[in-house]
Amino acid sequence: MSAKEKLSLKSLSQEIHRLGYRIIYEKGNFQSGHCIVHNRKVIVVNKFLSDKVKILILNEIIKSISFEVEKTNQTVTSEEE
Repeated sequence: MSAKEKLSLKSLSQEIHRLGYRIIYEKGNFQSGHCIVHNRKVIVVNKFLSDKVKILILNEIIKSISFEVEKTNQTVTSEEE
């Protein structure tokens, strides 16, 4: 893993933790993504993917989470008006 990739993964992990999610790296035949399990926010990533792919996946998940939060906030604001 290059120093740049290591820094990117660390930065993405910090952002994900700030959003209240836990990252789990596991092996298996599944598509990476985020979900809520027993009221815990979890992101599952295949640990055998290359670091570049992990970075791309985590970036996409952060965008998705941010979009969902923004959409929820807009709905709450609309209901309050």
